Amino acid sequence: MAEPSSHKPFLASPAIEDPVQIELVSSHAESLTCRVKNDLAYAVEVKLEDSDVWEVLYPTCCLELDASSDLQVSVRLRDDAEIRGVCETARPGITLCTSTDFGPFYVAAATFIIDEKTAALREAVLREDRKREMGRALTRSVDRAWVRTKSEMMYMLAVVATLLLALMIFCTVWAFREERQLQAAGLGLAATLLCCCTCGAMDGSARSGQADMESVRAVRPSLAGVGRSNAEYFEPSQTLYLLYICLFVISCICTAAMTVAFRMKGFVWQIVLLWLFPLVAGCCFCCNLEDQRRACCCLSWPELLARWVGCHRVIAKLKRPGKEALQRAILDTNQKTIVFEGNVIPGRNTVSSWPGKYESAWDTLVKRSRQDGLSAAVVFLPQGSEHFGVHDEIPKEDANGLPPHLTRGCWCIPLYGEEKPWGCRWWSRWIENIERAVEQGATLEVYYFNKMVGKGKVQSFITAGEEHLRREEIFNRKSDFKKSDSFLQALQAGLGKLPTDKGPDSSSPYSREEHRLFLSWLPEQDRRFLEESEGLGNSQKAEVAWLERKGYDYVEKEVDALAPTGPATPATSSSVPSDSPGTSCSA
Repeated sequence: MAEPSSHKPFLASPAIEDPVQIELVSSHAESLTCRVKNDLAYAVEVKLEDSDVWEVLYPTCCLELDASSDLQVSVRLRDDAEIRGVCETARPGITLCTSTDFGPFYVAAATFIIDEKTAALREAVLREDRKREMGRALTRSVDRAWVRTKSEMMYMLAVVATLLLALMIFCTVWAFREERQLQAAGLGLAATLLCCCTCGAMDGSARSGQADMESVRAVRPSLAGVGRSNAEYFEPSQTLYLLYICLFVISCICTAAMTVAFRMKGFVWQIVLLWLFPLVAGCCFCCNLEDQRRACCCLSWPELLARWVGCHRVIAKLKRPGKEALQRAILDTNQKTIVFEGNVIPGRNTVSSWPGKYESAWDTLVKRSRQDGLSAAVVFLPQGSEHFGVHDEIPKEDANGLPPHLTRGCWCIPLYGEEKPWGCRWWSRWIENIERAVEQGATLEVYYFNKMVGKGKVQSFITAGEEHLRREEIFNRKSDFKKSDSFLQALQAGLGKLPTDKGPDSSSPYSREEHRLFLSWLPEQDRRFLEESEGLGNSQKAEVAWLERKGYDYVEKEVDALAPTGPATPATSSSVPSDSPGTSCSA
């Protein structure tokens, strides 16, 4: 594919100082060129009839073509070369528009573009739906963890409140027997502190959990979108309100009883201390409070004091789920939503390999496997799942026939050429599913990228890791490519005007064009290697190579051909002898 060139300048002659002559030369130059304007939203390629070079033309851009006489101009869509058109009567000095001057090209191109935009819009909606569903599921898991923590908090609070009330009642009873004024003052002060601490603790536990929810979101990035699916998990419950009222009533009764006891003994200033201390302390702490919190400040000032001295972090930690509980909530959510360990059903065609870049189609596959009885051996253990990052050693029976350097570690070595952070537990589970499906006589199905059935395989399972490392090394050069002149020229020529909305295969017009430019920038050998690798995902290449190594028959399909539930009729089959792992499948 030819690299996109910058816009060609108008034909120029040697410098002429006379303005009249300059205007004449300019008019003459324009009369020797034909302009092509791309008024589509996607890139096109333009070619003259006597040229073999296709010039790339990005949206809203124009291209000047040298033309001294009538000529034929061809145009084709960059994303689908089969969509093309021809202008037979292009003349020098005119402007051709891709939407009007190339026959049926515009109708076919517009249909293609509309279909792509519709698919991208649908994919965006499905992506948002997945995100919301994940958020709701995660919120429900966090809610359950919060309820457990709240229950524990309630038990602890009940024990503490019982002890405080017992001490307060003891002080009240002792006040009727105490005859010394100093000791009576101490009893009154102790009872007041106990009363305020009891009510203050209840007041602090009854506040809205919004601040605690914010602290929960800050624990892990994956909790950033967690909301409150059920307000009763975080707001005061009826039981909490009842306990608060009971404590308040008992505290008031104890205070009133102590007041009566002091009055009977003539302890006046002890009565003043009994009532004045909480009022003064409360007033001191309510100066900077909002109106709705000032009402109970005379009783809740100990909780405010604890916040003032920095103990609020300890209090908040007791009121919210711990990191381990939140991590378990995340794992449980992932296990019930995005984690998939296969579901092999006897008597059904079994999906044995699937390209992960088709996200919505993957969701459909998983949903049908869980609900509609679609048999699938594929495994997905993403980051955040229980078995992510786990490495499994290669069993001796599977290591037979493999070179020694591939069997000295875990499965990552033959799969990727080196250990990977995501581990290889998924591969062990996948092999178990495949063996179960084969034992049950299931027909294995391998799904390729759309319109690329049979392409993208590695030479053999033995070379899978080596080829993976080579692909990684080539793609690591992309940062250098984005600094190259060819890429910068493409940006100047209008590359940035291409849409970036992702379609069902996770690509966009911009990303596809960037990849084409990257391929054209690479040396011929590397470019051909990447082009021949297209058709299967990275992990799929090893999966298909393993099926061929084991000599298992399989059906080749594209993603759009995901069959309805039930036995399917093979369209393309493969039968490879176990001693010929590199043999291609027959059509």
